[in-house]
Amino acid sequence: VDGAERIHGPAQSVGLSVAAVINPDSGEALSANIPHLTGRRLECALGAVLGRRVHVGNDADCFSMAEALAGAGQGFGVVAGIIIGTGTGGGLVVNGRLIRGHSGFTGEWGHGGRLTDDLVARGLVPLSCGCGVAGCLDPYGSARGVERIYRIVTDEVLDCPGVLALWQAGDDGAGKALELYLDLVARQLALLAGFLDPDIMP
Repeated sequence: VDGAERIHGPAQSVGLSVAAVINPDSGEALSANIPHLTGRRLECALGAVLGRRVHVGNDADCFSMAEALAGAGQGFGVVAGIIIGTGTGGGLVVNGRLIRGHSGFTGEWGHGGRLTDDLVARGLVPLSCGCGVAGCLDPYGSARGVERIYRIVTDEVLDCPGVLALWQAGDDGAGKALELYLDLVARQLALLAGFLDPDIMP
């Protein structure tokens, strides 16, 4: 913040994008992949340290707004932003307005799906998710999920870039792992697309 102010002048407020759902009423964070954030009221805590107003938003919501207003979703009415990385997430923007929902969970397509039967049918063990629910897609739909599935299919440990490199080189084990991964992710995204019927899903 000090560095930014030296360049741009004094700021009355600070914006922060975090990998956590922010409850609209309490301001408390819930993070599946950064457990230390869960239960914290980041706006208050950081505001006290920085001595100014802090606005905290979910990273997928911020991404979706950016795409809707200035990116691939510009000019579209219904934009469903999709993030696949350390975790799975998303946001929903309708006519330029972010839809956060009752608890801030709108667009979180990797959570709450209760995919236990789908996972078991594919030889995968439903895992406890950092969001507090067992059987979510997130533990398998993220980059770490690629690693988990590859380990189950091949009994070998390899990071996600390594698995993808083997897949692109035509490796059989990596191919089976990615086929399983893509099947799981595609099913959830198809459900989301069918329910929301968005104009675009960047």
